[in-house]
Amino acid sequence: MSQMACSLAEFQRLIGWNPQAMWHDFHQQCLPQLNQKNPGRTEARLATIVEATFTLANRQGFHAMSLRQLSDASGMSLGGLYGYFASKDQLATSIHQFIRYQFEQVLLPLIDALPDSQRLFAICRYHLYLSELMQPWFFFAYMEARHQQEDLRKQAIALSERVDVELLLALDAIGEMQEPVIAVGLLKHLLQGWYLRRAHFQKSGVDVDAYTDYLLSRIESLCHGDRHHDRIHAAL
Repeated sequence: MSQMACSLAEFQRLIGWNPQAMWHDFHQQCLPQLNQKNPGRTEARLATIVEATFTLANRQGFHAMSLRQLSDASGMSLGGLYGYFASKDQLATSIHQFIRYQFEQVLLPLIDALPDSQRLFAICRYHLYLSELMQPWFFFAYMEARHQQEDLRKQAIALSERVDVELLLALDAIGEMQEPVIAVGLLKHLLQGWYLRRAHFQKSGVDVDAYTDYLLSRIESLCHGDRHHDRIHAAL
């Protein structure tokens, strides 16, 4: 069994995180058809395009953004831009696809290697740590999902439901809990709260480690409280 990473720094070491490697993975996993002769240049341009996309989406919404505006913001010609993404839909799809890849191919294998008793805490910790490292990606996916085409909306819903299932299984592994569906809804809300309101927390001096530790202490109290409550009722 592996050992759970209990801080952002430990998590970064565990997954070998660095931004350059992230763009390499994005290239290979989502856009493998792009130029492989000079992958470093390709990945640098992908970073420029996607980061400009996040900036424009935060300012005016992705649905209102034109490729001409993206061309201006990225410093690339329209022709150069089309060499990477044929449409806005392909751009949005690649962003959502990469988040799904990170969850399914990076996080879940790490979580599966841990004892069942640690599964719930690991899901929460690793989700929060990854959303700290990829905050613009998570924020974009959450805010823009409702504006995407039906196929992409369905994919986003499917990933959200997959997270629900993993949380339910993790709750079940630590014992019975009353209203587990409600508990999962509350957990999802708190997990999303970090990347949606990170600036607010950071302004107050709260970093992701402090947020994570506090959240997990509340989860532990909730779980222990439920078992204590059940024992009281059993004794009546």
